Amino acid sequence: MKLLLNDIRIILKKIYSNIYREYLRLFFYKIGENVDVHPGLEFYEPSKIEIHDNCVIRKNVTLKGRSAKSIGIYIGNGVSIREFSNIDSYMGHVYIDDYCAIGHNSFIGGQGGVSIGKYTMIGGRTYIISANHGF
Repeated sequence: MKLLLNDIRIILKKIYSNIYREYLRLFFYKIGENVDVHPGLEFYEPSKIEIHDNCVIRKNVTLKGRSAKSIGIYIGNGVSIREFSNIDSYMGHVYIDDYCAIGHNSFIGGQGGVSIGKYTMIGGRTYIISANHGF
């Protein structure tokens, strides 16, 4: 009985994830195949956010695509973003290449432009801030 309940829970989670992903595709520039988005995703200007295949975005992540460029946040294949992280392009860009991992409670601010290379792991509670102040 316990095994059956666990199977039902897994099936329901997969159905929810697929429906939610299809809903998000209405707003985002791109959401690839097999993207797992957990509840609580908060997003701003999703038309400037591009998410590629096989990504996992955990609960309560914030993505802010507000950018002067056509794409403010680019998330490559196989990227994992942990709980309570915040990625804000803030008129610049944030480029996260393939197979990266962003730890929980991290902040990435891309005002001056941030590019994270392939296979990079960023630990939890890390702040990466790129600023370009024009006076």
